[in-house]
Amino acid sequence: MHIHNIGPGMFVPLLKLFGLKVVLTYHSANYEHKKWGYVARKILKLSEWIALKWADAIIFVNKMQMGRFKDKIKVKSRYIPNGVAVKSPSMNTDFIEGLGLAPQGYILVVGRITQEKGFDYLINGYAASSHDKCKLVLAGGIDHKSAYSSKIKDLAARHGVVMAGYVDGEPLRQLYSHARLFVLPSYNEGFPLVLLEAMSYHLPILASDIPANKLPELPEGCFFKVGDVPDLAAHIRRELSSSQRRVDYAIDGYTWENVGLQVAKVFGDL
Repeated sequence: MHIHNIGPGMFVPLLKLFGLKVVLTYHSANYEHKKWGYVARKILKLSEWIALKWADAIIFVNKMQMGRFKDKIKVKSRYIPNGVAVKSPSMNTDFIEGLGLAPQGYILVVGRITQEKGFDYLINGYAASSHDKCKLVLAGGIDHKSAYSSKIKDLAARHGVVMAGYVDGEPLRQLYSHARLFVLPSYNEGFPLVLLEAMSYHLPILASDIPANKLPELPEGCFFKVGDVPDLAAHIRRELSSSQRRVDYAIDGYTWENVGLQVAKVFGDL
């Protein structure tokens, strides 16, 4: 049985009672996410302890997270990052045109509308950059209605930000294919899959300088200070004034084929 992350990890002992071997993939420390209250964070901490203690093998998508734990946890753990399905760029533009966008005329950010993603200071940084000719597009769904999601909607309306909602498949492919710049302003990440996706489309990238965002080994100039509106605005201005439209990244180690072979070895060893 393969369990993904610490929340459902509380059920690992039950699975063991049925004689199953259990692999846990540790994606992120969910209790660090601002959306959870005190009781939920305590439950998630307990789930983490149960999952790490009882799992037969553990996969960490973030090697720095793995380094936080004692040797008895590390000895049954492996670092295997997330992967990306490399796709050819889409030549179609019908979806982005329906949003009022033009190729190379927008900045793209992808992710759920939650506090740890930092979309509020991103919008303020975008507004402070004074690049009216390049729109900001937020592509992501809302887990549940909250004061934060309402705040994002209000900020977006005030600054002309395009809220694309949850997108997948060809619409998402079009958004990546024709973006001028990709930004990830997160306060907290496990392993940022959307960064890999942006890299696979050769987009110029700006990302907050949290440790998880540095795992894919982007050039140092790609990072801005997390939560810092003026620094983000300065980076946006610099990037949009550049003539660079395509960047080649080293993503061979992040293909799903590569990741799948490593996961299969974990299963085989059990």
